[in-house]
Amino acid sequence: MKLSMRSFLIVCGIGVLIGNSIILYTTWLMAFFQGNRVTVLINNYGEMPTEFVFFPISLVIAFWSVYQLMFNVKFKRRNGEEACKNG
Repeated sequence: MKLSMRSFLIVCGIGVLIGNSIILYTTWLMAFFQGNRVTVLINNYGEMPTEFVFFPISLVIAFWSVYQLMFNVKFKRRNGEEACKNG
């Protein structure tokens, strides 16, 4: 199965949303079980500049992916086409 670039970006965008949700929930759980406090270090390994660029780009791709999925399902159902068909 070969993915088009658009399909690949949609899959990556959804993956970013799931990954960020897991990280946020894990951070929240750590704070919940450690007395409502948690310290997040954002430059332990020198990753801060890379993440400063990566996170906004990945969030744009994630929001675009959700928009594409919502628009395609809505459009295809309105035209009587199969909603899950690729393309």
